[in-house]
Amino acid sequence: MSEESQEKQPENRSIFEELKQIRLKKKIDLQTISEKSKINLKYLEAIESGNLEEVPEVYDKLFFQTYLSYLKIRNNEHYLDEYRKVRKGEAPELTTTVKKIKSIKSDGRKLTQIKQLYLIIPVIIVGLFIIILAINSEMVTGNKSDLVKEISIQEVIEELDPKQTDRSTLIDEDITDIADRSAVIVKIATLDLTWLRCVKDRRDTTEYLLKRGDDVSFQADSLLSFLVGNAGGVRFNVNGADAGILGNVGEVITSLRINKEGIADLRLKTIQNKEQSNDSLRVD
Repeated sequence: MSEESQEKQPENRSIFEELKQIRLKKKIDLQTISEKSKINLKYLEAIESGNLEEVPEVYDKLFFQTYLSYLKIRNNEHYLDEYRKVRKGEAPELTTTVKKIKSIKSDGRKLTQIKQLYLIIPVIIVGLFIIILAINSEMVTGNKSDLVKEISIQEVIEELDPKQTDRSTLIDEDITDIADRSAVIVKIATLDLTWLRCVKDRRDTTEYLLKRGDDVSFQADSLLSFLVGNAGGVRFNVNGADAGILGNVGEVITSLRINKEGIADLRLKTIQNKEQSNDSLRVD
């Protein structure tokens, strides 16, 4: 391209627009360049539009040089220098057409990401809900093969004490060497499968699923409170004295408060046995 023709180009015209105009003036078909050079037509079109993101970086310089050679321009170095600047991030402003294409692509990606987000969030929530249900079911019901005269623990909790409490694995608390500093001591021997909740000094709450032969001990500074799913399934020892079995099989101890003087409050509720598909009993 001569110096005179370069001076006639608008200052804001990119090198890609200049090359395209040169090709059109010389009546060189882009398809012809593609067939002769074996370069895919879409890459040549991307070069002329300045959309270099569509051109493989490994071959982009080679494609551009080949493209220039078919235009038969004398001052190739000028365009090669400008092309290097484009690849280094000093690219001239894209044409209006390219801007629109990029804008559409960008908006499409954002819309796809938003749609994916709306799909993923419900899946995560449902997954967490299923995991929580599975954990609660395992901790409350235990092994179904060991169940005898079960009580619907979840319904007892919802009816008598809807407050959510922490659950922990059954542990036998060793009260050796701490009897002198504990005002209330309770030992429980398990005779039949039962669920039990203990609140120490109105703040520390634990829950247990006890099986026949399990023994558990508790101590507190002033007060121990219990909720027992099977009143006939446990025997109490209060402050060193045998308090015996406080209810019958099929009854729930809805409130049992024990202080340093002994049993301060005891309330029972009868459970009506009903056949359920999940082998549980409901509270009347």
